[in-house]
Amino acid sequence: MTNSDRRLRSAIRLTPKNERDRYAEEWERDLAEATDIGAHPPGVVRGATRVALRRRARWGGQALLGGSGIATAALLWIAVIAMMALMPLGGAVFGVALLVALVFAGRPSLLTFWLLAGSAVTGVCAAAYLWWALGVQLDAADTFTAAPAAAGYGGVGLVIFGLSIVLFVVVAIVDYSRRPH
Repeated sequence: MTNSDRRLRSAIRLTPKNERDRYAEEWERDLAEATDIGAHPPGVVRGATRVALRRRARWGGQALLGGSGIATAALLWIAVIAMMALMPLGGAVFGVALLVALVFAGRPSLLTFWLLAGSAVTGVCAAAYLWWALGVQLDAADTFTAAPAAAGYGGVGLVIFGLSIVLFVVVAIVDYSRRPH
């Protein structure tokens, strides 16, 4: 088994299960033909990997929007919210990955895209503020000094964070449900 064959197997495993058979046959045939005619097999594998990543991102976005059932979507949204709330920097990276997955789930309208992006940025900023305010208040309590006045708006930050999550989820689901599948 060559390196190209191993990498192609990885790309096939990355493809969503319901699409694996179709793409596996096609990519294996493409790789065999590329080898036969003297083309560059790693180029075929790179293309297959790119398609597999896009298909997986699209599947993830559709699952979040209810394409795999409401129970799956609810569990995924709970996991997303927990990850974003518990990991400040990881939550920002995870939020960007989530936005990309939802865009790959189907082409959103320009308004939908900006509502999703705006609520994601607002939510990440609110989460960062909450972590900062908590840290500053804990440090102030440890040193028996007053916390800065800017750290006193944690409740407002929490409300903004919650509203941004609700807006993000509602906009994503409404836009996905309005599009033909």
